[in-house]
Amino acid sequence: GDSRSDVTNGAGAMSSGRRKRRPEGKEGYSLIVWVRADSREALMNDLCCAALDLGLDVKGKSNEQVTSVFKAALCQCPSAWLLIFDNVESPDIVSEFAPRGGRRGHLLVTSRMLPFGQAASALVLDCFSPLDALNFLEAAAGPHADVDADGDSGKTLVRLLGGLPLALAMAAAYMRRSDISCKKYIQKFKASHSRKSLLEHKISRIPEYKSSVKTSLYLSVHKLANEQPEAERILYLLAYLAPDGITKEIIHSLLECDHAPLVSIKASPCTSL
Repeated sequence: GDSRSDVTNGAGAMSSGRRKRRPEGKEGYSLIVWVRADSREALMNDLCCAALDLGLDVKGKSNEQVTSVFKAALCQCPSAWLLIFDNVESPDIVSEFAPRGGRRGHLLVTSRMLPFGQAASALVLDCFSPLDALNFLEAAAGPHADVDADGDSGKTLVRLLGGLPLALAMAAAYMRRSDISCKKYIQKFKASHSRKSLLEHKISRIPEYKSSVKTSLYLSVHKLANEQPEAERILYLLAYLAPDGITKEIIHSLLECDHAPLVSIKASPCTSL
C-alpha cells in the first residue's frame, strides 16, 4: 500500500533536528526524517544530508538521482518511518519528493495553506482559546507577573495578542525576564504598537503574522538592545544568515569581530528582520 499522509495547517511549525533513528519497538518509528519544504533548494539540501546520514550512495549524483535513491530507500525500508515536510508552500513539492509506496511509512506535512489533497487527513492548528491562552500566560510568565491579579489584565493581554501562541510566548518571556507585571507589559505594548520598528517592513509582508506578533517581538528586541548592545549587533548579523545551521563557531567568530563592521551593518536598511 501507499504511504499515508497527514497535513497540519496553522501558523507554521517549529522543529529541531532533521534525521533521527530510534530503536524499533512495539510503538513509534525507527526512522524520522525532517526536511524544510518552504523552497525546493532547502528541501533538496536536506534530502542530500539525510541520504548521506543513512549511508546511501549519492555522492556525485544529480539532484534527481539523489531524490530517486532516497525515495527508493524509504519504500524498501522494512521498519516504520516518518517523513516530515515542514512549512510547505506548494502542494507540488510534496508530489515531487514524496515516496510512492512504503507499507510502513507515513508523511506529515505542515503548511500555512489550507489543507490540500483528498488523500491526506488534515488537522488545523488554531489560536489558543481565551481560557487556554490565559492559563498558558499564567504558567509561562510566572507568579510575579500577576496575570490574574485584578482579574482583567490577563484577559486584556490575551485579547490584544489575539490568542497567538508565538505572541503569548514572547510576552510571557519578556515579563519573566524583566520581572514586570502583566499590567505594565500591556502599557508597554500599547505604547509600542504604533511605533515604526526595524521589524515592520518584513513582517508586514507576511499576512499570517498579525501586528501583535510584531509588537511583542519589537519589545523583546528593544529590551535586548538596552541590556546587551553586543547581542543586538550579533542579532543583526545573524539576520543575514539562513535560520538553520548557525553553529556555535559562527557565534564565537562574530563575538570576536570588531564593533566597527557590526555598527556599519546595523545602519543598513537591508537589515530588517
